[in-house]
Formats: sequence, C-alpha cells, structure tokens
Amino acid sequence: MKRIIFVGYFLLWACFGSDAPSGLTADTPIHGHWSQWRGPNGSGVSDETGLLAEWNPDSALWKTVLPGRGHSSPVVWGSRVFLTAELDGPVMPGASAPKHIMNGEEFKHPDSVGADRTHTLKVICLDRDTGKIVWERTSYEGPVYDDRHRKGSYAAPTPATDGRHVYAYFGS
Repeated sequence: MKRIIFVGYFLLWACFGSDAPSGLTADTPIHGHWSQWRGPNGSGVSDETGLLAEWNPDSALWKTVLPGRGHSSPVVWGSRVFLTAELDGPVMPGASAPKHIMNGEEFKHPDSVGADRTHTLKVICLDRDTGKIVWERTSYEGPVYDDRHRKGSYAAPTPATDGRHVYAYFGS
C-alpha cells in the first residue's frame, strides 16, 4: 500500500526554525510549531493569518509517496514534518487476536485483521521544504497484540514533539 502526502501552505505556516536532521532543538518558542494533534494548544485553531481558505491539490508544494499505511496527522517542528507508518509483514502461522466477549459470547468484528501478521511500526521525518524523507526509525517490528479494522492502521495516533524528541504511540 502506498500513501501520498500533499503539503501546501496550510501546513507550512508552522514551519520555521531548526534544521537538525536527527536531533531537534527547542531553542525557539513553541508558538509557530504544530507539535501535536490539534496544534500547540490542543484547540485545532491557528492564530496565523494569510492561510488558504480552500484546499486544492494543484496548489501542493510537493507530494511524497510514503511507505506503508498510516492515518496520523503530520506534526511540524522547524523544517521537519513527522508522521507514523505501519508496514504489514508476513503471516505468522498460528498467531491470532485475543478472544473478545460481547454479551457473554465470543465476538470478532468481520472487518478485523492484522494480528496474524508481523508488523513494522515506524516514525518518518520529512523535510518541510522538499518533501524528501530525512530519516525513518523503526519503533517496533514483530507481532501485534490485537486486530485492527481493515481500513484502519496501527499507525493512526498522531506523534508529538517537544522540539527535542518525537513521541509516537502505536495501537489497534
């Protein structure tokens, strides 16, 4: 599965500051960075001005094909954009999700998948200006505990950064 990220001016307003590819710096104030889900203060509202009012894919500054599946929102610190990804591995014979009980009976949602495979869970860092992948870090590789919805991803939670570290959570 391939994903493409489109970046336009709506995301790039938040991008200035550190260019460190492997470490981040926290020398600049958090204002102006989009460091977590729903932004720096958690409201989902930016006080920036001059942003695009409508999205048009033709106005994208760059497009990058990303590995695997992921539904996390991008977070931005300086010139770096951070995302998560899940890559499906081979089937593991005998592996399965734990039994779920609903109303006293075993239940498996018909769209549940994933616990019978190995998975690679990654954090990806892109350059804000070019869209090129700066680095990828594997957070985990192996079996997962439970299934996910077939349209979902173990890489759905949005990462966060404090300007020094990137924090990521992966789950079903």
